[in-house]
Amino acid sequence: MMSQNDSILKYSKKNWISGLVALDLFGCIHLPRRILDLKERGYLFQDRWIERNNKRFKEYKCVGRVEL
Repeated sequence: MMSQNDSILKYSKKNWISGLVALDLFGCIHLPRRILDLKERGYLFQDRWIERNNKRFKEYKCVGRVEL
């Protein structure tokens, strides 16, 4: 069984991921913390603000890795 971090990393290499998607697919309550964990492991993320139904939220996508 993959960890939440590994599942989120695999998904975000091909797709934009939001907090709602992370909750639905992986049971992740706090996506920004998982993204920070992955950044600390050397992964690079692009983020963008999305607005839908007068609500704003961030989406993330993994764009590579820095060798530490």
